[in-house]
Amino acid sequence: MPAERDNSAVPHIDLHTHILPGVDDGPESIDHSVDLIAQSVRQGAVGIAATPHRSPWAYHEPISAMEARLVSLRRACEDVGLEVELYMGGETFLIPELVRPGEGFDIVTLNRSRYLLFELPFEQYPPYVEETVFDLQLRGYRLVMAHAERYARYHQDVNQIIALLERGVLAQVNAGSLAGQNGSASRTTAEIMLEHHMAHLVASDSHSVDARPPSVASNYDRLVEIVGNQAAQSLVMRVPRMIVEDEAVPTDKPVTYHQRHFWQMWRTQA
Repeated sequence: MPAERDNSAVPHIDLHTHILPGVDDGPESIDHSVDLIAQSVRQGAVGIAATPHRSPWAYHEPISAMEARLVSLRRACEDVGLEVELYMGGETFLIPELVRPGEGFDIVTLNRSRYLLFELPFEQYPPYVEETVFDLQLRGYRLVMAHAERYARYHQDVNQIIALLERGVLAQVNAGSLAGQNGSASRTTAEIMLEHHMAHLVASDSHSVDARPPSVASNYDRLVEIVGNQAAQSLVMRVPRMIVEDEAVPTDKPVTYHQRHFWQMWRTQA
């Protein structure tokens, strides 16, 4: 029997999750992975990308081994009646070695598309980011920045992301950040990014059914409050669908954020 969806389910495609068992800090076993996927499906997921962490020094399993794990996971989901598309992917740590032949490691894109989900250090902004992004784009990759709202650089000045966005980088925001899951700075930054056309898709970054569960449906109402219903649907379904189908994603020009000072807020309320 197919898994029943919750009454509050929101149809969506989740392109940032850690559902693949035994490869990173996600589920340790295939049974735990199935439980996590079932929770996501009940909340409306119709497609889920397995995006385990990837770097040369940790979590660098060959693509063939990752795909074998995903095949087993698909079978396990079918056995319990879970109707959901599972896609291969990775959350790749951005380093210059990615574009140096023979020095990097397997690059795993989202559903074998040209879209590469990448992450940065949370506290520091490496000096090689722009050059590496440019080199990857020259090689035909389309880049998606994972949980863009969580980086200290953008907490300090969210407008610093605009240069990358104008060069075609897409920004993914974690749904849980809208509820403060990643701290108040990430929550504020996520809201600003969404309000100012600096975010292009929303995903869960789920790791387990308890500690970091699926969160798109539970934060969807807040997303609608910020951007409206049509834009919210685009963030969780239309754009993710275009990515897995390797289509070019149209984007709005990002709007520079101008911080409102106390005297401006007082004047508005007076």
